Amino acid sequence: MPRLRRLCHLQSLLILLTSKQDPTEIIAQQRRCRTNVIQLVNRLLISDYRALWEALPGIDLVQVVHVIGEEAVDEAIAVAPYVNGILLDSGNPNLVVKKLKMMSDET
Repeated sequence: MPRLRRLCHLQSLLILLTSKQDPTEIIAQQRRCRTNVIQLVNRLLISDYRALWEALPGIDLVQVVHVIGEEAVDEAIAVAPYVNGILLDSGNPNLVVKKLKMMSDET
């Protein structure tokens, strides 16, 4: 990772995409990878977000919200106070075989 960091401009975002849900494991991943943003694919408990904030000051958290229905709006609103950003994802995490929905699929 140090080589990658040298290649990136100081303003660059180095994003860790993680499906882990245990704060201890997420913290260890971030420290290993030395990223400045963590993208959380799965929902966490409120206490888990707090644990990440305490252990990783200065590291931004981005929560993925899978938009598979109207409830995604409520989920995004509920998590917003605990993260720096929300990424709206059209993928369906409930499918056995993952499929991304493209804009052209809506015609």
